[in-house]
Amino acid sequence: MPHADLAVLMQEFATLDTILGANVFQVRAYERASQTLETTPEDVEKLAKEGRIRELPGIGDGIAKKIEEFIKTGRIAALEELRKKVDPAILALIRIPGLGPKKAKMLVEELGIKSVDDLEKACREEKVRPLKGMGAKSEEKILAGIASMKVTRERVPLWEAREIAAKVVEHLRLSGGATMAVATGSVRRWKESVRDLDVATVAPDHAKLMKSAATMPGVVEVIAHGETKTSVYYGQDRFQVDVRVVPEESYGAALQYFTGSKEHSVRLREKAVKMGLTVNEYGVHKLKKNGEKGERIAGASEEEVYEALGFQWIPPELREDKGELDAFAKGKKAPRLIERADIKGDLHCHTTWSDGTASVEEMAKAAERRHYEYVAITDHSPSAGYAGGLNADKLKRQWDEIAAVQEKFHIKILRGSEVDILAEGKLDWPDKILEQMDFVVASIHQRGKDDREANTKRLVRALEHPCVKVIGHPSTRRLGLRPPLDIDWEAVYETAIKHGKALELNSSPERLDLDEIKVARASSLGIPIFIDTDAHSTGMFDNIEFGVMQARRAWLKPEQVVNTKTWKEMEKWLMAGRK
Repeated sequence: MPHADLAVLMQEFATLDTILGANVFQVRAYERASQTLETTPEDVEKLAKEGRIRELPGIGDGIAKKIEEFIKTGRIAALEELRKKVDPAILALIRIPGLGPKKAKMLVEELGIKSVDDLEKACREEKVRPLKGMGAKSEEKILAGIASMKVTRERVPLWEAREIAAKVVEHLRLSGGATMAVATGSVRRWKESVRDLDVATVAPDHAKLMKSAATMPGVVEVIAHGETKTSVYYGQDRFQVDVRVVPEESYGAALQYFTGSKEHSVRLREKAVKMGLTVNEYGVHKLKKNGEKGERIAGASEEEVYEALGFQWIPPELREDKGELDAFAKGKKAPRLIERADIKGDLHCHTTWSDGTASVEEMAKAAERRHYEYVAITDHSPSAGYAGGLNADKLKRQWDEIAAVQEKFHIKILRGSEVDILAEGKLDWPDKILEQMDFVVASIHQRGKDDREANTKRLVRALEHPCVKVIGHPSTRRLGLRPPLDIDWEAVYETAIKHGKALELNSSPERLDLDEIKVARASSLGIPIFIDTDAHSTGMFDNIEFGVMQARRAWLKPEQVVNTKTWKEMEKWLMAGRK
C-alpha cells in the first residue's frame, strides 16, 4: 500500500480539524504523522500487521488505530464523519494554491462563496479586499492561484492517477473476482497527466465485477452502471474511473483499444482498412465485401493484434503517433531505448544532513542494493534554510562522515551539493568550496517574479560556472501544483552545448522536470541528460521508474543519459573541464 495514500489522509485530518477549530496540538499531530508516512522507508502495511505501527515517529495510539482501520477496511469512519461537518465549498477553495483553510472558511462564511468561480468573480469585483487580513494584493494572489489551478489541475498528475489505478485494480481483483485487470489510457502510456482512468478487466461473473466497481471505497458518485461498463467519480476531486469487462478472447484487443492514444489508434485503423480488416475493442476481423465484419483473426493478446496488422508489439509509452508504427514495423529492428536496468547511479539525493529522512550510510546502502555503482549526496546549500541547508561547518562534518561510510561500501559515494541558483545566477557556495566537490547540481528553488529574461539569465549564468555539471529540475514545475517558469529554452540549450553541461530529468513524480518535449529537444541537440530521483528517503530511489519512462516517451537511448555510464566512464566525464 502506497505510504502516500495514508499521508494524504492524515493531512486531510489536519486540514479538516483546522477548519473546525480543533486544538492546534491535534492538528500538528496529524501533520507530523502525514510527514512520517510520506517519507518513511518502512513498509507501513507490514508494520501494522505486526502491531509495530506505533514505532514510527509521531504515530500515537489514536492515529495508529486509524491507520489500521484503513488498511483493514479501506476507510476511516472518523474521517468520513469529519467530512460531513465541513462545507464542501471550503474544501473546494483550499485546493487553490496559497489559500489556507482559515481564509477559505472566512470567505465562505462572510461572502457566501459556494465555488471557485464564485470566488474568482468576488475578487474581480473587489469584494474580498475589505475582509479582515485581506487587501488588493490578496485578491491578486487568489486570482493567480485560481489561474494556476485551472492550468495544472485540468488533468490529474500521473503519480496520483497511478495510485488510484493501483487501488482500483487491487479492489477489482480481490472483491470483484477479476482474473485480469489493467489500467489503460494515459496511465498505461505514462503521460505526465491524466484526464480520466479506464480499467480493462476479465471476470467470470460480470455482474459481481460491475457491482464491485460501483461500490468500491473512494466512490463518491455512480455515473453509469451497466452489464459491461461502470463509470464512477472517485475521491474528492471527482476523478472519473471507467471499468469495463470483456471476454477473455478479446482482452488483448481491449487493452490496445483503450490504451490509445487516439492518434495511434486512428493510424492502426487506417492500416487495417487497407489490409481489408477492421479493429475494435473486441478483436481484429476480416471485412466482407459488403463492409460487414467477417472472420475474427486476432484479439486475445496485444502481440496478436499488432502481428495481424503487420507490426511488432509496441510499448504503450510510445503509442503517440510519433513514428512508432514505422519503427516497429514487422521485419525492422526495433529501437533500443533506455531501460531502468541501464541506470548505473543516482546523482541527486538528500540525507538527514538537510531535509532527507535517511543517513548517508542508509542512502548508500539503498543505492548499492539497487546495484548502482555510484551515488552523489547532494544536500542543500546555505540559503535553503527552509530545507535545512548546510553551512560550511556542517558540510565539512558531512564530508568526514562520507569518508567514513565510504570505507564500508563498494559503491562510490560522491561529495556533492544541490546548490541554490540565487538572483542574477549567483551560486550559493563560494568557489573555493565548489571546487572541492565531486559533483554539483545547481537548482532554482526561490522563484521570485516569473520574468522570462531574469529566469533565463539565472540558468545561463549557472551553466557557465565551471563547477556546475547539471541543472536540477530546470523549469521548477510541480505537477498539479505549480506551472513551469517562463524561460528562453533555446538560450539555455545553446549555453549547455557551449560549456558541455547537462540537464536533469528529475524523476520525482510531482516534478518530471524536464518534460518529455524539452528532454527530446535537448537530447536531439546533443545535450547530455541525467535521470535522477531527488530522493529524500531510501524508498524514493524507486521513483527512477517515472524518469525512465518519461525518457522513453522522449525516445532516449541509453547513450544519451549520462548516468548509464559505468563508474570509470562517469569519473572520466566528471573530470572533463576541471582545472
